[in-house]
Amino acid sequence: MKIENLQVKRVGEVRSGTSKTTGNAWAIRDILLGWNDGAGENYIGATIDAGLFEDSGICQGDSVQAEITFHTRLLPSGAVANEIRILNINLNL
Repeated sequence: MKIENLQVKRVGEVRSGTSKTTGNAWAIRDILLGWNDGAGENYIGATIDAGLFEDSGICQGDSVQAEITFHTRLLPSGAVANEIRILNINLNL
C-alpha cells in the first residue's frame, strides 16, 4: 500500500540483532509518520530496514511517500502480533 503526503515525526535509534531462525544479521529503525485529514492529525508507527532508511537521505520533519505492508502473526500463546513495515520510502516531489 502506497501512502503519500506523510510527515516523518520521529525516527528511532537503530536496533539490531541476529535472527534465531535464519542466523542472519538484521538492523531496523522505528519511524512515526503523521498526516492530517478531516478528523485531525493521525499517526502510524512502522519499522524500516536501517540501511534502506540511511540510503534514502530522509530526515525527521521531511514530507514523504511510503510503501507499507502489514504482517500479523498468531503466537503460540494465542496472542496476535501486528507489525507494520515500510518497504520503500521517498521524499514527496
